[in-house]
Formats: sequence, C-alpha cells, structure tokens
Amino acid sequence: GFAENFEEDYELWEIRPELYYNIRQTQKSTTYGSFELYYINHQDIYHDYYYLPTGGGVIRYDQADYLRQKYGFNFNIGTFIKMGKWFGINIFTGVGFKIRNNSFSNIVTPIPADPDFIESLSHIDMYDDSEYKVVEGLDYGFNFSLGLKLLFR
Repeated sequence: GFAENFEEDYELWEIRPELYYNIRQTQKSTTYGSFELYYINHQDIYHDYYYLPTGGGVIRYDQADYLRQKYGFNFNIGTFIKMGKWFGINIFTGVGFKIRNNSFSNIVTPIPADPDFIESLSHIDMYDDSEYKVVEGLDYGFNFSLGLKLLFR
C-alpha cells in the first residue's frame, strides 16, 4: 500500500532565529513585531509511493530517498500574555516568503505511471497535504504563520 505516515527513517530539524521589537507593554501583556528567518531540513526514505519529476510525468517506485529544504522569512505580530507568575502564552500571526526545494535520489524500481494514476488514489482532498512530499524541484510563494506557544518562566 501507499505510505500515509512518516517512515522509519524520518528526520527533520529546523533553525528559526527571530528578532523582536516591543511595540507596547503593560502589566499583563507585551505586544511585539518580529522578523523571523527559518531553514527546515527534512529527510526520509519513502516506500511504495510516487513523485512528480521536474521533467513532467509521474514516477512510481519501491523506495526513494527524499530531501526537502525550505527556507524563508516571516514578519510577525503577536502578544506575550502573562498568566500568573510562572506561565504565559505567546499568540502570533504573520506573513512572509518561502522557497522549497525537493529532491529524490537512490530510486529503487522507478516505473513511469499514467498521469491518471494520481486521480486513482483512494483519497484526494480539496486540501492536498501530500503535495510537499511528491513534487520534485523548486517552489516558492507566500508563507503565512499563525501560532500559540506556552511560556514557562
């Protein structure tokens, strides 16, 4: 069957330095603007799956090494809210730009597939969350951030 979850060789790490500028501060909260840079490195070995090569078409395979590198920046606005002496939350949202580069290597048993093959898969949602792991090559566009972080002092 087709891989739906993370494989056994899944590895992901990221670096996200962020520079904050306090806009307004009160006893209970601090509103800020920030500039965040990020780099994500995601490696995996997929089994019994497919990918869309940069040259077009569809390739099915028994096994392939996958590498996704994503980098970019966000301009965020948020609020640190104190919730007692030891706890707080950070609520933020932002917009930025992203670049993603996917590559597939060490492909075992690559087989060209009919383009209708993708539509024949058992479930294709309106929001396809697997696109980032099947499309080879560079992609870029806007990035949106939205988050809630718990803070411990």
